Amino acid sequence: MSSHQNNKPILDSSWISSFLGIKGNEFLCRVPIDYIQDPFNRTGLELFPQTLDVFLNLVFDRSTDWVSGDEEKLYGMIHARYIVSKRG
Repeated sequence: MSSHQNNKPILDSSWISSFLGIKGNEFLCRVPIDYIQDPFNRTGLELFPQTLDVFLNLVFDRSTDWVSGDEEKLYGMIHARYIVSKRG
């Protein structure tokens, strides 16, 4: 018996889920983790190195000691890029 398996892991981030669940964020879509992981899609966002590191740690459920408060803006910038892409 063979079964078709998708090799892409299904990842859900608790930070993204909670952020999308906030009232007022209904218009935002979930940006796929692999899109966020791709450094090309984050080009130019290196101007916010500490925020980017904290954001990626939150998205990938890594331990963080502090939150900068700009993670929502960073997700918004990545989201804006995603929705105008072919995949979005």
